[in-house]
Amino acid sequence: MKLAFAVLAVLAAVGQMNAYVLPSVGSGDVAKVLQEFVSYVPLDEMAELTKTYLACDKDFQRVMRLLQSEDLKEYLADVEGSKEFKKLLNYLQENGLDAHLLWSELKESLAKEPVQLPNATECKVTFSFNGFVNDLNRLIPKYELANLFEYDAVMSEVFKNLVNEVLSTEYTDLFTSTFTNSHFQDLLHYVEKLNLDSREFHANFLPLLVVKFYVQSYLSA
Repeated sequence: MKLAFAVLAVLAAVGQMNAYVLPSVGSGDVAKVLQEFVSYVPLDEMAELTKTYLACDKDFQRVMRLLQSEDLKEYLADVEGSKEFKKLLNYLQENGLDAHLLWSELKESLAKEPVQLPNATECKVTFSFNGFVNDLNRLIPKYELANLFEYDAVMSEVFKNLVNEVLSTEYTDLFTSTFTNSHFQDLLHYVEKLNLDSREFHANFLPLLVVKFYVQSYLSA
């Protein structure tokens, strides 16, 4: 969860999914090491899966609309205003990743209306929001990513420094803010009113932000 939050700005920047190059500044060191992880993700397959759910599944469509809610905007504004988040973005920026640009692009994507796709005549998906999460997880090469993580944690000084920074207790409140922030809790209550799984929404909140960015930048291209 912590590492995912730290690289959220990285993954959220994946617009044209295949052959995307992370924007770098200065040395570009952090961008280079994280590019290895992005390159392992089967982006084209994820693209097709997301398109199918957008065209077929009403629960998934509702979730995408929830990511434009005022509660979510207020929560992200609270996060952006925290000194911990500013420090994290500055760390990434100073060590070679254009994190400020990526964060700006993510916010822009959340302000846009969801992409509308025509209803599909044939839908070969698991259905429901939980179904999307399960289908998406099956596409992620967990073994390869875990091996890369372990390798870089030993061999890459840049990656070791990044992990140590992210795992610092200084960011504890930032990473647990979804449990304490009133705006995010209001969002979870609304999720429940829609008869959606609030626990699943909460657990997959960060990947959903990435998907929302992808929906706006890839499907609308």
